[in-house]
Amino acid sequence: MSEEALIHTYQTRINVGPALDQTLGLYARLMSTIVRTLFASAMAGHVVRSLKKDFLVRFGITARQFNACCVEIEGKIKSIRQLTAQRIQSLKECIDKREKRLAKGRIRVKRWW
Repeated sequence: MSEEALIHTYQTRINVGPALDQTLGLYARLMSTIVRTLFASAMAGHVVRSLKKDFLVRFGITARQFNACCVEIEGKIKSIRQLTAQRIQSLKECIDKREKRLAKGRIRVKRWW
């Protein structure tokens, strides 16, 4: 394997006491809840950025924290849309190939029942 093909990954683990570990866990849970709630609101048709005041009060977070959640949600939605378009194109190509094979009589139907 060439050196160019090697992938290096790094990991950092922090050694904290139980109190700080619990605090960080609670913070992670809060941020996860906010992101999931924001995503659900976006899928329900709300404009994500228009929910800022409500979320600041509802979850007791800062505007900077809300903005970070918005960027995360917008990135996820953009990714889903791009991947869906790619998946549709891939499936169309697969269908076309199988239709050509079927027309030539090269496909055997397998019964799985």
